[in-house]
Amino acid sequence: MFSQFALPFLRGQAMVTLLQQFSQQYGEIVRLPLAPGRVLFLLDHPAYFKHVLVTQARNYIKASPYGLLKKEFGDGLLFSQGELWQRQRRMLQPGFHRKRVAGLTDTITAATAQLAHQWRSHAQTDQVIDIDKEMADVTRLITSLTLLSQDITEAIDAAQKPVESNLTMMLGTIPATPQHRQIKTAVHTLNNHIFSAIAARQNGQDTDKDDLLAMLLDTRDRKTGMGMDDQQIRDEIITFICAGYDTTSRGLTWTWHLLGQHPAVYDRLQAEVRGVLNGRLPTFDDLPHLPYTQMVVQESLRLMAPIWAIGRQAVEDDVIDGKRIPAGAYITMSPYLTHRHPDFWENPNQFDPERFTPERVAGRDKLAYVPFGMGQRL
Repeated sequence: MFSQFALPFLRGQAMVTLLQQFSQQYGEIVRLPLAPGRVLFLLDHPAYFKHVLVTQARNYIKASPYGLLKKEFGDGLLFSQGELWQRQRRMLQPGFHRKRVAGLTDTITAATAQLAHQWRSHAQTDQVIDIDKEMADVTRLITSLTLLSQDITEAIDAAQKPVESNLTMMLGTIPATPQHRQIKTAVHTLNNHIFSAIAARQNGQDTDKDDLLAMLLDTRDRKTGMGMDDQQIRDEIITFICAGYDTTSRGLTWTWHLLGQHPAVYDRLQAEVRGVLNGRLPTFDDLPHLPYTQMVVQESLRLMAPIWAIGRQAVEDDVIDGKRIPAGAYITMSPYLTHRHPDFWENPNQFDPERFTPERVAGRDKLAYVPFGMGQRL
């Protein structure tokens, strides 16, 4: 189905709720006039996602909303285009091999164990825990340590706040001047931390660290043999912060929320964890032995996808399911909507980890579940 109407700007409603109403009322392709000469298409079917992000990916670029951030955040994988993006992806992909990812597990479990110890102390005095803040704090710490082996949590927090839940950044329709000033100041502080860490490594300090900075310093382009300069390393570190911190934090918070609402699921998850770990800290090799835990996380990400909207802009005229998409049109695809599409999910608003048993996954369109998007730019 296809519809066109004027955009009734939010009126105080949560953005995802508004998009859901659009989709339910007007169909799987909704045309939203934003301003003279500007139009946005809202898509919610997996086939349309594949068209934009995979089949015709060259015709759909990251648009001006990302440009608002790119000026300060730089040319990391999240914001770069064309040949630069291809080069950076070629250089970074080999670095994320199993051994390196497994090597980060100790850092993650140590930070988590410290948090669990604090919670046990709080429990003895019946102290209420702000789970959203706790997940944000521990995720910032883990991000800091896995990137630079140092605590830069305050700088990450300052840089992230102006970006969170910013409709203007997504649509690119209104200058976000106050946010720009906040971002500029926060990124300046981050730059000081990052460039200082780079210089220290180049001067022979902390060379025993096996963090992501070490990987960025060591990586080489297999075509040219060249490494990254300091600015590109900085841009990639900023990208890891942007892409990883907020999505992980929110995903964890929603998982705790859903477990609190479904005690039977919580009990089964706890039994699996206790049976496998028997009180010790987890390791990377434990993950295959925790299938129900994985199913719980997958179902949480289905209901509350951390990336609830993906934006692109058409370079040339195109057609999606018989509907003309003019050059310059903005495209918004929402995993939040696709994860509730009735063609793929029975009782879609129900929390049911059993949806992700191997048998049920095998019978489902793979593109119906895209909590972090799809395509080469992942």
